Amino acid sequence: MSWTNWAGNVAFRAPRQESPADLAALQHLVGSAPRVRTLGTGHSFSPIADTDGVLVSLVGLPRRVEIDRDRRIAEIAGQWTYGELAPQLERAGLALPNTASLPHICVAGACATGTHGSGVANQALASSVRAITLVWRRATWCAATARIPTSTGR
Repeated sequence: MSWTNWAGNVAFRAPRQESPADLAALQHLVGSAPRVRTLGTGHSFSPIADTDGVLVSLVGLPRRVEIDRDRRIAEIAGQWTYGELAPQLERAGLALPNTASLPHICVAGACATGTHGSGVANQALASSVRAITLVWRRATWCAATARIPTSTGR
């Protein structure tokens, strides 16, 4: 089965499409495949994320969110969408300064593509990210889990 973008008008033709269930599977995949690309939520209207290698979706990875209200930091897994993250932050009395204009856009995809939110004075969505976790070809981790500073809406 071929993956498509959210509108269904772009089909990704990668010969192999994977959705690893855990970090070890993702590390193995990245370390063993000659070419890997990651697909966010497939919002793009072009096949730019397609590959002749392995197309990876993060949706199968463990979904975690840790919110530190006092430090105004949220640590999340990159496949969280803004529509899922916003209510979690709101319950803690926090908010992002800007979000994607559509709720199905995931944080990792927005950061990777330079996605903007709404408003001329707002920065790109990635401007809220202070650290990320990367899986390199050698299948080792680099950096820390995504840390998104939040505001209290004041």
